[in-house]
Amino acid sequence: MSLLDTSSIKLVTDKLDKDNFTSWRWAITTTLGYKGLDDYILIKQTDEMKKKPEYQQLNKMTTNFIRMHLSTDNLERFVSDVRVYDAKKLWDAIEAHFMAKTMENAASAMDKYFDISFDKGDMDKSITALRHAYRNLCEVAAAKFGKNGLTAMAIVFALRKLPSSFATFRTLQFKEFKEFKEGDVIEMEPFLGALEMEVRRQRESLPQVPSSSTALAVSSSHNSSDAPKKKSR
Repeated sequence: MSLLDTSSIKLVTDKLDKDNFTSWRWAITTTLGYKGLDDYILIKQTDEMKKKPEYQQLNKMTTNFIRMHLSTDNLERFVSDVRVYDAKKLWDAIEAHFMAKTMENAASAMDKYFDISFDKGDMDKSITALRHAYRNLCEVAAAKFGKNGLTAMAIVFALRKLPSSFATFRTLQFKEFKEFKEGDVIEMEPFLGALEMEVRRQRESLPQVPSSSTALAVSSSHNSSDAPKKKSR
């Protein structure tokens, strides 16, 4: 399929707002990378690039793709003239706004992280939300508060919010914390990996409940075998 085929372009994530920047950025860059358009936002736009015959068309496509994923408020904030197509300038402006390492953004990221809760019915989704919130927290707050301390706080908070079925896991993780020495690097991803393994372990340890169709078939077979048989004459 040609890169100029715009018929396949659809929304790949929710429109950008103040709460979803990290997941939004991952979705946009991944999609543009898949389409071979990420150079229009990630690298300097050189004169050599701009001389290519397809540059204007692909730059316009990339710009519109990003605009499609902006809320009305953000369109008004970042797009001053709809006739101007500059994907790199638009992308840089969005990143500068949402990644600004200000106290206000740091506080907002912390609020979002502390709002995370674990859904016992969908732990995988909860862990994904936690991972996104943590990345956003580090992007805007690590420089001010230190990544190591921020990560330790994030892990402790997550442990305290886990459902009661994770009591043993919580105890073991707190024990590991006590073994850390001053200067040791604390990382979030090993903790999340261990949590995902514990979720799988608990899921596999649950008794297998037969589906309704299987149960019906077994019941039908059982009733049939118990029914009195007619004697042939």
